Amino acid sequence: MFLFELVAETDPAKKPAIEAELDKTSADYQSVIADALVKVPRRADEIKAAAVLFDRVIEDSRTVRGMAMAGNNKIALNIMHGSMSQELTEARAATINVVDEMQKEIDQRSLDLTAKTHRLMRSRRN
Repeated sequence: MFLFELVAETDPAKKPAIEAELDKTSADYQSVIADALVKVPRRADEIKAAAVLFDRVIEDSRTVRGMAMAGNNKIALNIMHGSMSQELTEARAATINVVDEMQKEIDQRSLDLTAKTHRLMRSRRN
């Protein structure tokens, strides 16, 4: 989102703040990935695969960011409409897929624990 905002921004004075948000978003993502690898090691391959896609987007966005910061918004926009949009979509989809799978596991674990609790409560009443 911030990348599109940077490319669309015409006021050079506003661009550094958007650039800083992009850097913060990247750092936040890296932190979440590191945390997920520790907390859910059995999903490490999927998490790392999604992270690789995100890292590729970050690397490839450097050209777009440089063009936008230099005021070459049309060139930056052309690059965005080229390969960047597809890369962003793929990285987002991979991350969502990992999160969805982890949520399914959490939901199943919760159901299992609820059922176990109910069984224990019934056995104590009898």
